[in-house]
Amino acid sequence: MVERGQRFVESRPFDLNSLQEAVKGRIDRAQGIIRRVKLMSLESLNGRRYRIPNPDLFNGVQVRIDHHGKENGPEMPTDPSFDGIWATTLNAETGPDGVFADLKYNPKNRHVESILWWAENTPTVGGFSPVTWGLHNHSGGETVIDILTVESVDLVGRPATTRGFFESEATMDPKDIIK
Repeated sequence: MVERGQRFVESRPFDLNSLQEAVKGRIDRAQGIIRRVKLMSLESLNGRRYRIPNPDLFNGVQVRIDHHGKENGPEMPTDPSFDGIWATTLNAETGPDGVFADLKYNPKNRHVESILWWAENTPTVGGFSPVTWGLHNHSGGETVIDILTVESVDLVGRPATTRGFFESEATMDPKDIIK
């Protein structure tokens, strides 16, 4: 059965001092690029596990602000406000800790300066949440999802699979979690 992935929200803060090195050099204002952001993990807070997707599914995808429509409902429009589109994805890569890509942003979009400020100063305040369609296997008490298509990747305040703009195993250590 093909269905839209559901989302679950929970805040997971990190020690911001441990992120300072990770942020340096990631934002190139001259080129309009934010380098190597984490689009999704392969496990979510709601118990879903994702098989490693084809990275090509994540290239050239619109990056929007917030999810539109009712959360997790069929009412979510596939054609949200054009104003909410602020970037597209480039150079997507997949690996054992998720999906990463560069973002080519529109410097003229009215939201971009605010987004860049958060990325540079407090990159754990939000994160990315892909809107995907895929095959769900509900056996054994957990959901395993094969992603078939990516509609968009949305910047949200409380993502289910990421812990900020630049999370990765190399830059985020579990000991840095603020309890």
